[in-house]
Amino acid sequence: MKLNAQELRHGLNHGDLIKELDDQVKYEPFRKAVGIRTDKRMKGAELVLRYFAFRDDRANYQKPISSFLDQYSSKSRTMPKADADISGEDFRLVIDRVDRALGKLAFRIFDSDLKPTSPFNSALYDAEMIGFRETTNQKILTGQYKPIDLLKHTLSLFGVERFMNSIRQATSDEQAVKYRIDSFITHLNSF
Repeated sequence: MKLNAQELRHGLNHGDLIKELDDQVKYEPFRKAVGIRTDKRMKGAELVLRYFAFRDDRANYQKPISSFLDQYSSKSRTMPKADADISGEDFRLVIDRVDRALGKLAFRIFDSDLKPTSPFNSALYDAEMIGFRETTNQKILTGQYKPIDLLKHTLSLFGVERFMNSIRQATSDEQAVKYRIDSFITHLNSF
């Protein structure tokens, strides 16, 4: 069996960051949110890496995303363990925020009946993860809101054609990535 891109990254760039990816994939709220039961092909590890890469270096993002992740992984190979640990804590904090707010609808497009209309969407994952990381909305940061209200607020973003296009079509395009992440942050801040 041929190795996929994340399996190659894992072998070529093994260090504290890669170990942290492996640890975070085991975090149950993450596994539940992305729908991973077993991570034999390291899809979960790649999603954690996507979060770290967009969190730390999205200003330098250029498609294809696989090359962006390769570069980030290589550059971060010598990340000190303490920094990798802090990144892991940050990841769990954000996953917990997403889980509290969106629950089983995290990283999925859903309808007005709050039923998912799509499976896991990695482009939406990027927007939601970075959005919940970078929001300045104190209600969200302190958990002082009703999740149903935030779900309804999020639903309104699904009515914006440009946003929907950014998570469905040409999802690795630099402008689509920037737009969807910035839009989700702005949307959370306006809640």
